[in-house]
Amino acid sequence: MKEIIFHFFVYFADMGTLSFLFCFAILIVAVVGCPVGREFITAFMPNHGLNDGQSKLTLAITAQDSVATVSVEVKGLQYKESLRIEKRATKWITIPENSEISEDGTSTKTVLVTSDADITVVSSNFKPFSGDSSVIFPTSQLGKSHIVFTPDGGPMQKIVAIINGKEANAIDILPYSDVTLTNKKQLKQGVKTTVRLSPYEVYLLRSEETFSGTRLESRVPLAVLSGHQCLSIDDTCEHVYEQLVPIESLSDEYLVPAMHLIIGKDTAHMLAVEDETNVTIFHGLGTQHKELHAGELLDVTIQMPTIIRSNKRVMVMYTSSNVPFHVFLTNIIPTSAMAKSWSVYSQDDYQNFAVIVSEAESSKSLFDLLKLNVFPANKKYTWTIKPIGSVKGPITISGDSLQAVYVYGGKLRHGYGTTAVCNAVPAHTRPPPDPCSSIRCREGEECRKGACVATTSATCWAVGDPHYKTFDGKHFDFQGTCTYILSTTTKTEHGLVPFNILTKNNRRGSNKVSYVKMVSITVYGYSVAASQQRGVVEVDGEITHLPITIAEGKIQIVQRGRNMLIMTDFGLEVKYDWNTVLYITVPSTYSGALGGLCGNYNGDWRDEYSDHTGAQLSTVLEFAKIWKVLDNDLFCHDECEGKCLSCPAELQEKYTEDEHCGLMVKASGPFAACHKVMEPGIYADNCVYDVCINKGIRTFLCDNMRSYAEACAAAGVKIDSNWRVLADCPMQCPENSHYEICGTACAASCADRDAPSNCKQPCTESCQCNYGFVLSGDKCVPVNQCGCVYEGRYYTPDSMFWADKACTKKCSCSPESGRVTCTATKCNASEVCDTCNGVRDCYPLSYGTCQGSGDPHYQTFDGKAFDFQGTCTYYLSKLINPSDSSLVNFEVLVKNENRGMNRAVSYTKTVEIKVFGYTIIMSKDSYGKVMVNNLFVNLPFEKVDGGLSVFRSGYFGLVRTDFGMTVKFNWENYVSITLPSTYGNMVGGLCGNWNGNPSDDMFMPNKLMTTNPSVFGTSWKARSDPGCSEACQDMTCPKCDPAERNKDVFTKACSVITDKNGPFKGCHGKVSSAQFYEDCLYDMCMYAGHSTALCNILTAYTAACQTAFTIVEKWRNDSFCPSSCKANGHYNVCATACPQTCGHLNACQDIHCMEGCVCNDGFVLSCGECVPMEQCGCMHEGQYYHLGQVFYPKDQCNHRCICGEQGKVKCVDNFSCGPNDKCDVRGGIQACFPDEKGTCSVSGSGIYHSFDGNHFTVPGDCVCRMVEVLPEDKRNVPFSVTVQQLSSAKEAVVTRRIDIEVAGYHISLLPRVLWEIRVNNVKSVLPLTLEAGLVKAYQRGAFITLETSFGLWVTYDTVSMATFEVPSTYKKGVQGLCGNYDGNKADDFLLPDGTHAPSAEMFVEGWTLPEQVCQTGCGSKCTMPDKEHQIKTENACKVLIQDKGPFSNCHPKVSPTTFYDACTTDSASQPEDATRPCRLIQNYVAQCQQAGLSISTWRNVTFCSMRCPARSHYEVCADMCSYSCASLSDSHGCPACLEGCECDEGFVFDGGDCKPLEDCGCLVDGRYYKSGESVVMGDCIETCSCKTGQFVCQPLQCNEDQVCIQKEGISACVHDPCRKKRCREKEECVQKDNKAVCVAKAKASCRAIGDPHHETFDGRLFSFQGICSYTLVKTWGEDKSLTNFSIVNKNELAKGGRGSYIRSANIKIPGHEITINFGEHNKVKIDGKDSVLPVNLDSGGVTITQSGKLGTLRTDFGLEVIFNWGQYFQVTVSSSYYRNLVGLCGTYNDNSDDDLVTPAGDRPSDVTEWAASWSVADGDHSCWHFPPCSEEEKLLYRGPTYCGVLEDGAGPFAQCRDTFETAQFLSDCLFYACLRHGSREAYCTALEGYVNTCKHSHLEVSSEWRQITKCT
Repeated sequence: MKEIIFHFFVYFADMGTLSFLFCFAILIVAVVGCPVGREFITAFMPNHGLNDGQSKLTLAITAQDSVATVSVEVKGLQYKESLRIEKRATKWITIPENSEISEDGTSTKTVLVTSDADITVVSSNFKPFSGDSSVIFPTSQLGKSHIVFTPDGGPMQKIVAIINGKEANAIDILPYSDVTLTNKKQLKQGVKTTVRLSPYEVYLLRSEETFSGTRLESRVPLAVLSGHQCLSIDDTCEHVYEQLVPIESLSDEYLVPAMHLIIGKDTAHMLAVEDETNVTIFHGLGTQHKELHAGELLDVTIQMPTIIRSNKRVMVMYTSSNVPFHVFLTNIIPTSAMAKSWSVYSQDDYQNFAVIVSEAESSKSLFDLLKLNVFPANKKYTWTIKPIGSVKGPITISGDSLQAVYVYGGKLRHGYGTTAVCNAVPAHTRPPPDPCSSIRCREGEECRKGACVATTSATCWAVGDPHYKTFDGKHFDFQGTCTYILSTTTKTEHGLVPFNILTKNNRRGSNKVSYVKMVSITVYGYSVAASQQRGVVEVDGEITHLPITIAEGKIQIVQRGRNMLIMTDFGLEVKYDWNTVLYITVPSTYSGALGGLCGNYNGDWRDEYSDHTGAQLSTVLEFAKIWKVLDNDLFCHDECEGKCLSCPAELQEKYTEDEHCGLMVKASGPFAACHKVMEPGIYADNCVYDVCINKGIRTFLCDNMRSYAEACAAAGVKIDSNWRVLADCPMQCPENSHYEICGTACAASCADRDAPSNCKQPCTESCQCNYGFVLSGDKCVPVNQCGCVYEGRYYTPDSMFWADKACTKKCSCSPESGRVTCTATKCNASEVCDTCNGVRDCYPLSYGTCQGSGDPHYQTFDGKAFDFQGTCTYYLSKLINPSDSSLVNFEVLVKNENRGMNRAVSYTKTVEIKVFGYTIIMSKDSYGKVMVNNLFVNLPFEKVDGGLSVFRSGYFGLVRTDFGMTVKFNWENYVSITLPSTYGNMVGGLCGNWNGNPSDDMFMPNKLMTTNPSVFGTSWKARSDPGCSEACQDMTCPKCDPAERNKDVFTKACSVITDKNGPFKGCHGKVSSAQFYEDCLYDMCMYAGHSTALCNILTAYTAACQTAFTIVEKWRNDSFCPSSCKANGHYNVCATACPQTCGHLNACQDIHCMEGCVCNDGFVLSCGECVPMEQCGCMHEGQYYHLGQVFYPKDQCNHRCICGEQGKVKCVDNFSCGPNDKCDVRGGIQACFPDEKGTCSVSGSGIYHSFDGNHFTVPGDCVCRMVEVLPEDKRNVPFSVTVQQLSSAKEAVVTRRIDIEVAGYHISLLPRVLWEIRVNNVKSVLPLTLEAGLVKAYQRGAFITLETSFGLWVTYDTVSMATFEVPSTYKKGVQGLCGNYDGNKADDFLLPDGTHAPSAEMFVEGWTLPEQVCQTGCGSKCTMPDKEHQIKTENACKVLIQDKGPFSNCHPKVSPTTFYDACTTDSASQPEDATRPCRLIQNYVAQCQQAGLSISTWRNVTFCSMRCPARSHYEVCADMCSYSCASLSDSHGCPACLEGCECDEGFVFDGGDCKPLEDCGCLVDGRYYKSGESVVMGDCIETCSCKTGQFVCQPLQCNEDQVCIQKEGISACVHDPCRKKRCREKEECVQKDNKAVCVAKAKASCRAIGDPHHETFDGRLFSFQGICSYTLVKTWGEDKSLTNFSIVNKNELAKGGRGSYIRSANIKIPGHEITINFGEHNKVKIDGKDSVLPVNLDSGGVTITQSGKLGTLRTDFGLEVIFNWGQYFQVTVSSSYYRNLVGLCGTYNDNSDDDLVTPAGDRPSDVTEWAASWSVADGDHSCWHFPPCSEEEKLLYRGPTYCGVLEDGAGPFAQCRDTFETAQFLSDCLFYACLRHGSREAYCTALEGYVNTCKHSHLEVSSEWRQITKCT
């Protein structure tokens, strides 16, 4: 029998692990049998020989155990041949010569061999002097992953042929190194190239460069041939090739025989498949160890039998020079593929040899002639070489033990080599029928054991914002926010399980991009959804904790690391990280059977944009819309809202750098090991885009890197575990857990505590519970705190749930026993069993809403309307019937307040909710803020596992509970409460009993009925607040008579509510407009038509309509009830009720749209402010904190935290407050607060009280620094206060002006100006709020008060008294006349320089502003009070200290002594000021009232009467806060009242005037504007006007000849002559005599000193010696409007030869020539004539003067020359000459580098050459320019024996050198040494100059310097 059968990788299903002498712990066994099959594909690669008719392309086909009918065809040649082969027989088929592939790229010359019985195939490609053979593998043994080896040698090409089978295929080529193909195409190292092949196509690669290490990955299995067109190892070459073994069939141990022992060159070639492949090579008895990276090649010379072992799969091939024949290439058979029988196929007319490797035991059964040799490293194995003749086989070699057999041979100039073919053991019985013979599988499947199974799988993803990749590999971005089908079955074929996968996206900070919010899958009749709540999914709508198994085990849902994973029994997997990353993997079973955004999965990415019918669509948007599913989201969009975002090129470049996304693609980075397996480019591109459009937020970078890391891990690649450190991406783990780079993928949970021990998944990066803790939901809990498992589902401790879908069996989980107890029950009649927000429960059939709006109008649950005006705190609604234990107890309380003049009506001010043990307060005093249990919290806020949520929605704050209660308040005047029907007839309060009968709603707590709203309201009073009133004043509520109420002005305004064509028309059918219309008329009447009343009621109606889910059209505009939104926000009449916030929020869903402000695109809500996403804060222990917020999450402030960038919280344990602080809760904030405050004041004629209690009196009109923060104090907010005393000879009253600098504002309080201050010189009517409460100013009785959020208070009586309060945190941190606040008044007189002032007068003068003149003392105004006036003053002041006087109540708390002393002393010293005692008494009254003490009336008509403006009167406790125009729109906690003027009944304060309500103005952004007032805003950008509460603005732009200035506190556009004036580059325009004049901004000077050393205008220093005339400076005529001038210096040789100096200077200006000669003091030559100074030319246009030894020439055009008629000459020019000068003084352009420019524009390298270029002919033929030093001279004179001694750190000048710069002196020394050619005299003179300079600066020089330098 002759047949050639081979395959070196063999299936051995029953073969155990082989034991060897040197064995590894694990043996990787190949899983391929003998190459027997019924279908084969191959091709013939180019053999270098010519096709001259002698080519021989053959196939040797051997039938196995039965007769075979075989068909051979070449697809591209229409060649086909059929033949019959008998059992165990072989036939050779010659293939047409043109079947050989000759062109690179795609070809159709695939050779297909099919048979009806098992066969083997060996191919041969022989030409004269060149040929080889290879065993061909059946298609059943092909693979999808290959690694390529091509042998090196010879000038011809390496070749690779990729042969595709019957399915379309995509092959990824990942080169190990750069390769240039024969067709010039480039394959780049690590860069994936994808080739797509149709059925039975071949792709040929040829290159002179090696393909070794290249990775091939295909979608379906294929065949790969690899070799060389003509391999040369010695001199000759031979065509060689082999079919490559798939990676999955490689092994880890190979026995390599030495096929040529003595002559030739034999080499084993090892290729590693994975990184960290450790290879051990046993050469004889020697060993070699090597670690290989994936794709790395290791060549081993084979001279003796060798064993190769590795820890991972490797491929081994063998080349031989085959001396004396030609070379061959063969595979090496792994140990795991050895068999007992082989067929050797020798070639006809060749000398053929068999090489046999065998177990030693089998040696006896082999040919007797064989000479066996053992492997020295393992003597269990032997090898031998046997000549087998010169005829073609096959020859069968069999034995009892396992063998591996090779064949090679040759003849003259020929050679070949390959493996033998293992023989399947013949069956003695008829083989069982093939279970797959009658089964036809669909595309993408193959039959295995009688069942069709998927051959591969594909993954689709949606990641980031979001980037999609379809199953077929197409990438696209889509930003829709609706619900879309990601993937669904589109064909209903038998065996295909239908499924449907949906995704819902949302916005996060930008309206231009979206992210995956939710994914749901429907399969096997179940619906599973995952959103953003970690650890749980919804199964059929019910929240279920993981893990869970459903559908009788067909669906498993588990948590893998940070991901949720849904797995089905048919191979579908869905992975979602509960945030932004979604992966869907489907088996190839579904090839061509899917639709959706993941594509059709047909292998062709080009046709992805198709609809349900397969029709092609042109755009992504069309494609997405086709697959959209309708949901209830009214605000979803399919496109970007506006233009989609793109990343600018410069930012792309930035984020591609290594410190950003570029780390993923960095060749030496932590992900490098993955690059060859998983192309990083798309991940990096997605990362760059996401990070870019999200303003660099690190989270997006980390998420993208995590996606790539997980993809690498899934591909089996181990990356650098340090990547998170390198990328600055620490993983934040929740409480009781820690981070692990390689933690178990199956975390222990309460539901499955043994999961880790049973886990078969590879490890994953994750947060792992600490020891002793397991997962319960998304939290790590102690094992003893686990919940219960009931019917396969896990429930948390104490949870209640229904065990059935009909709500008839209610169960609870006992944490103590871990068991579930169930009881039979059912829903109430008012409930229905349903699933809502993931929870199955009994839900109310309906909901009822009660509301209070306006002043206030109440409407009960049953619809009864009434008005109630009480201002105390009342129950709005509460549970009063506790009989039903299933109802949660709650209380909702409201507190009302009066606003404006009208004490007869009230508005809702505060809403208080008590539920679940929490007290939640929303108050108008703190707009937009919410207090929980006395502490302000940032919104959104959630507690009780989402059972209680508080969040912002439009204008409203919402409190929502899981039992259905919603409370809504707009912090203004509208409150509503919505309750489920289960509370019907169970509640009471102002909202009634909700029994469906409005007639009995006024049911009181005593169970009696009333019809009087006042009685009813009072009965539900919860508490009496200070100053509150029961209902209306005198119990008589005012009413507008019908005639008044129905005025046209009221009815017309209110008719917008009832207008059938108006903005509320869509609401009329749901919410009655009649009652709101009546309420509108009432409010308008009561508030005299003021717009706030109308706007409030329209806001209330809008809220009621939107609560009823009706549409309200836009009704606000810039002139009618304009909205006021904060920075980066805008108004929307129907804004989403769930705005994007920095904090996470789960409860905000299913809410109607709400009117309000929404953040602009790119901004999100953070604590009520719209901030860019990159400025979002931090989540800490379930609560949100804004960026930079300092907070104390635990009691007693011992744990201090701060929210930093990128959401990182840094905390300090064991923190303690400072020495002047204490931990406290104030104003809803827990923090370290000052434990006291310091008070300083100034009053009278100059009475000062310091913080530390020092008292002194210094009269005088000064501007003094009263108090300011030390510059070195960085902890406190800086501020300063100055006080200017203003005395007038015309009046006796001393007044003071107060100026405060804080937060960039300059605030001035002016004497005798009430209700008004100046802010940055702009008038501002009080009250005023700046920076959202950082600074507040308001009128308070007779005083103006300014307060800051950091504790500074200024109280000013608008005449002369001012008090300054600072918190104790400023102790030792302030200075000024108020002292240093250190508790020691003895050191209060510290001056700014730190010295102590000897007197109070000098102390005051020392703190006077530097630019001010201060005259302390009274000077000529000093008076001596007469005795009569003294007595009168004492009598007046005595009221302060009377035991039973009006202030006696205050004496115990505020001592009157110092006030009395000041009153008597100061008043007596100013007898002409009769008001002074009254003001000083008033100061004491203010102190008492601020201390909370009541004061009796002390003023009367004859004593200190207070004059009040029209329509006002005096009150000892005047409330100017509550009853003002501003209070209509704003409310804040009013401080204690002070005595002053209060408006009469019917009037309110409008600034300083009392006006009727209809004349009130507008409060806008914290500033009040009077009605009728027009103001120019900001830098004259708009002009605004206020009229009866409506503030309307119009754009403003100053004219071209105008500029915006502030004059007398008012901005205005005024004429500016400079607007059109164009000045030179360094000039500015100023106004003189209403004309524009350009003046220079600066000056520059050039100097020539000594002999001479120069400094240019731009500061360049140089020395130059020449005795010619040189242009020092001149204009060069570029600017014709400049006055021209020039200065030429004539130099002369110094006497004694010390160099040159300036002999004369010639200055030419228009009309004159002025010469200055050396030594001719006090005179100059003018136009050739001597002139004695001073000289005045051209009417003062030019002056020359002398002062001391210096002469000065000045001009009126900006030139100035200073000279000393000797060695100093300086030229100064104005900056008008900038860029217009040349000469030795340089170019004057602020660039000293181009100063050395010749007149021709050249830049010579030598100073002398450059200076010579500026010489001017002067008739002196003997002048010359001193040459510079040669390089040799410079080297010598810089050395230590000359000038280098100056720089010697240990030399005589060292002490001076450390302080005084030597550079210029070294330069001068070098110059002199060069000039005098090393003259010791010149050298020593230079050193003397340096010594004198040092001594002048009091620096030491060694006394031995002369001896050391030889200058004695």
